[in-house]
Amino acid sequence: MTENRTLAGRRTGLPAVELAIVAGFLLLFGGLTLPFVEVQRFFIFTEAFSLLEAMRTLVEEGEVLLAGVVLLFSVLFPLLKLGIAVQIWWLTEVGDAGFRVRLHRLEVLGKWSMLDVFVAALVIFSVKMSAVADATTRPGLYCFLAAVVLSMAVIQRIKRVAEEAGRPPSA
Repeated sequence: MTENRTLAGRRTGLPAVELAIVAGFLLLFGGLTLPFVEVQRFFIFTEAFSLLEAMRTLVEEGEVLLAGVVLLFSVLFPLLKLGIAVQIWWLTEVGDAGFRVRLHRLEVLGKWSMLDVFVAALVIFSVKMSAVADATTRPGLYCFLAAVVLSMAVIQRIKRVAEEAGRPPSA
């Protein structure tokens, strides 16, 4: 029987990384589609927006650059981080030449992890500072925040397992 040389194949114990990656995708989906913020204008009109709806509204209002920034940091970066985590954990053999490159990419993306939350916080802050509107956070924000924190934890765990996999076995 051949030995699985991916990080997933070398894992012992509970499937924590696997569960965290799947949960990260589910929480990110919830964070993007569930109501993220509820805006109340003039104490009468109330609208709840998901992050995806907010981006669509920004585009409709002609704020394409801002919508692009939100898309990049709140959708594409988190998806890319989780995608690379899947690639490293399940698909790339530890000895493969691309393994270290992918691991480095994951580490670089991990350093930008809280920027996506910062962009979301800026959107809420800008609405709260408006004299005619008030904003209240909704479950989508908490799902999004949980997805970001979970992806940070996954990145750290993958790095630790990769370091252990690169060491020679102890006698």
